[in-house]
Amino acid sequence: MVQENIDMTKNSMLPPDGQKFVPNQTARRKRRAAEILKAARELFLEFGYEKTAVSVIAKRIGVAESLVYSYYPTKRGLLHHVLREFYEPLIHEVEEGCSRLSDMRSRIRFIVWRHLRTYLETPNVVRIVLHELRTGPDYEVTGLRQLQRRYTQSLINTVKQGIASGELSDDVNPEMIRAILYGGTEHLMWRVLRGQESVDLEALTDKFVSLMFHGLLKESPPLEDCVATSQVFSKLSQISSTLTDIQNQLKNCAYAPASPEESNWRMKA
Repeated sequence: MVQENIDMTKNSMLPPDGQKFVPNQTARRKRRAAEILKAARELFLEFGYEKTAVSVIAKRIGVAESLVYSYYPTKRGLLHHVLREFYEPLIHEVEEGCSRLSDMRSRIRFIVWRHLRTYLETPNVVRIVLHELRTGPDYEVTGLRQLQRRYTQSLINTVKQGIASGELSDDVNPEMIRAILYGGTEHLMWRVLRGQESVDLEALTDKFVSLMFHGLLKESPPLEDCVATSQVFSKLSQISSTLTDIQNQLKNCAYAPASPEESNWRMKA
């Protein structure tokens, strides 16, 4: 069902065509708005936004095209409603999921895992967002950009908490992390969106999170291993020094002149 009762003071949440919502609609109008929205969603996902005419949406539910425009003055505004229905539950799920996890790494893994799932479970929605919405001239000034920012805000919050707790370096830039995560996964999943590749969600999530935390450099051994190795080398050095001393003493004994007593003993023998 379309969310009709919104805060009208939040102008940025209005579609760019300036569509106004009637807060006290009749039950019949609410049902009709929901029917139009459902038909539009099905057709947008099946044929794409650009290839779906408003007349086709009207035909799908058996009404005149003018009636659709009486509810949604522009096709773009209709698309915004369709995508808002997609974003709102997703934002809630990410926020709730993060609230249940105590450590930073688990929260970031959950964010990556849930984001990758959208490519696998709702690829047509992702295509519309990437190909037809985000590239539009009005994207920066619409409420959907705010929805996208809200969707990624859980990551920003998690990174800031990690910096505050000392788990992350003070010079980590949360906005840069956001760009790396969402830009990186977008590029990574292009072949999946084209149907050219399938992925293991869990394995891909673990690899991506590991790359984010450990980077590209070969992992160094744990500090305790370094200490143990240093101690072993120290012992070996001591043993080597002792053996050298013994060897030198033996050489001195071999070349030293014999005492008179020792010479007499050798002659009698």
